[in-house]
Amino acid sequence: MGALLMAAFTAIVTNYLLRARLGGAFELRRIPDSGHVIICGLGNLGYRILEELIHAEERVVVIESARDGRFVATARRLGAAVIHGDATVREVLSQAHAAEARAVIAATSNDLINLEVALLVRELNPTMRVVVRLYDPQLAETLREAAKVRLALSVPALAAPAFVAALFGDRVSSVFFLEGRLFAVIDLLVSGQDRLLVDQAVRAVATDYRLVPVAVMAGDTEQAQPPANARLRAGDRLIAIAALPDLERLRRREPAPRVWSVEIKAFPAPARVWLALR
Repeated sequence: MGALLMAAFTAIVTNYLLRARLGGAFELRRIPDSGHVIICGLGNLGYRILEELIHAEERVVVIESARDGRFVATARRLGAAVIHGDATVREVLSQAHAAEARAVIAATSNDLINLEVALLVRELNPTMRVVVRLYDPQLAETLREAAKVRLALSVPALAAPAFVAALFGDRVSSVFFLEGRLFAVIDLLVSGQDRLLVDQAVRAVATDYRLVPVAVMAGDTEQAQPPANARLRAGDRLIAIAALPDLERLRRREPAPRVWSVEIKAFPAPARVWLALR
């Protein structure tokens, strides 16, 4: 019985080790030679990034230190190759072919690990596109300026504008940064009681509230004429881009400052139509 138990135990251990080695070998064979995206860290954010990349039909390699991570099995089912290891080790990045990858995303929950991964990847390939997740906005700014890692993104800095935009309700479709300023894409419904907008020229509204008109929709149909030349009617939807301070003025329907007013005392007859549109 002792000999039988020992043989069974040896067979189980040998089978486990063999499967582990074969699994690791098969996983390495799934790693593309180049043109793929590497995600370092498979937490909540890393997994959401993985889903978006797979949806975009990108080839993805994941480096995750925890073998029992809750997203590891799902990542493999989605088609990603998963390497168990420390992304701050050069050999692990080389195993993932980081120098030949399309981009590397450092998305662990530790700022220092993400920073170390970014610097190590830049040593392997100085021209590599590196996206770094950071919690500290000051650290992200320092990394962008000092280390030239342009895509060092602070999660709180990215999330805060979305919460601010949510204060404006469903009118805000999305928000984005441009040259350090926060802009919003608005979908504004003109109600019949909105005296400030009804029968107003879009060009005048754009001037008063510093908007960039994108389209004027009558129901689900976009007007054929350029949006700046349109005139708003009850039930129309104005799609435009605005900075958040200007959007707040529009939300409150604050009239334009009096110093912006223009008094026209005379004009030639051919200019009548042109002036009416403004």
